[in-house]
Amino acid sequence: GCTTEVTQLITPFDNIGVIAAHTDNITCSGSSDGALSFTASGFGAGGFNYEVFKSDDTIEQAAVTSSSNASIPITGLPVGTYYIKITDRDTNCSEDSEHITIQSPSTPLDVDFNITQVLTCIGADAQVTLKPTGGWGDYEFELVETISGNVHQAFDSNNVIDNLLGISYQVRVRDSGGCITLAKEIIIPPIDPIVIDDAAGITTTNP
Repeated sequence: GCTTEVTQLITPFDNIGVIAAHTDNITCSGSSDGALSFTASGFGAGGFNYEVFKSDDTIEQAAVTSSSNASIPITGLPVGTYYIKITDRDTNCSEDSEHITIQSPSTPLDVDFNITQVLTCIGADAQVTLKPTGGWGDYEFELVETISGNVHQAFDSNNVIDNLLGISYQVRVRDSGGCITLAKEIIIPPIDPIVIDDAAGITTTNP
């Protein structure tokens, strides 16, 4: 009729955990270069599998095996919201990360222009005003001579560019997200020739 009571501490079986973090948004509208990263912990000696899911539970990246305690990057993501599911290969226990949102500019980056000062007889005195739209904002502008390749203005926030010749230029705009537009041509019209015919048949042109 003797009895005894033994207390046994049972340690937690499922220790696996995952923490995700936002890394990069989309650079240019329509691109798929967003990125996040995650760190796994508490997994067994056999490592873990990880998968990337969209917020609607559709899979974005199939299972990959790892045993790393370091931060793991996930790149090449389009705009959307994602989470990471990790599964311990020893216990088959799994854990989901928090949701991470990859954002994109609402409209593509573009630039338009107005010739706000035409070329005069002084020469090299034309002016253009650049008007950017879309992208991430905080714009910078580059202006290059089309034929020579000489840089008239390296990337700079100045959008009113002076001292232009009557030639062709290429303009590009860059935003705070690092997106750069394709080059757009700006042609500064040359001065119209002035022709004077006097009674003696002498012809003078300018320039």
